[in-house]
Amino acid sequence: MKDTTRSTWTMTEARLREWLGGLLQASTVLAPVEEDGVLAFRRIASADQAAIAPSGKTRWSPKEFLFPRSEALYRYTFAGGGVQLEDAPLPHERQVLFGVRSCDASGLARLDEIFLSGMRDRLYAARRECTTVVSVA
Repeated sequence: MKDTTRSTWTMTEARLREWLGGLLQASTVLAPVEEDGVLAFRRIASADQAAIAPSGKTRWSPKEFLFPRSEALYRYTFAGGGVQLEDAPLPHERQVLFGVRSCDASGLARLDEIFLSGMRDRLYAARRECTTVVSVA
């Protein structure tokens, strides 16, 4: 019996760039971009900037856009001989990580397991809620 549950879906590069352009209308798009011979995830302003089928891997993982190397966790002020703490504002900007390699996507799933279960990391959770990950094979 022939397996009919699988299908193949392909998209031309031109159509993919058109789709990517549509994403740019509603979200910040971060994609692999080649700069000075280095491939890195960067914010793009047009679909033409994205390296759709890069010939190598990016220098750094896209996890930086979900779990930055440094970020403010709290704000504090001195008032009346005491210290007042205030939570840092939650990120709210919609972003799309486009062109994520499958190994990096797997790594992001591990970060989700760590930061979204048990004691949730509020900053990571807010950033993750606003992020869509697109892997291209």
